[in-house]
Amino acid sequence: MNDLNENGNRFKNSIKLGHVASIFEGETTASFEMCQEDQKFMDILNNNMSLSILDLSKKLIDYANEELI
Repeated sequence: MNDLNENGNRFKNSIKLGHVASIFEGETTASFEMCQEDQKFMDILNNNMSLSILDLSKKLIDYANEELI
C-alpha cells in the first residue's frame, strides 16, 4: 500500500510541476529546466511543494527575477 501511495504522490507532484513550469515560463520567459540547475531554486521548489500551484509559482518567479534573470 505504501508503494501505491508513493507512486500516487509522485504522479500528483509531476502534474503539479508541469503546471508550475508552465506558469513560470509564461511569466519569466526563462527556461524552468535551466533554472533547476540553481541549487537555491531547487531548495525553494523542494521545500514548498505543499503550497498551491500559484503560490509555488510566485515564489519561484520572484526568486528567478531577483537572482537568475
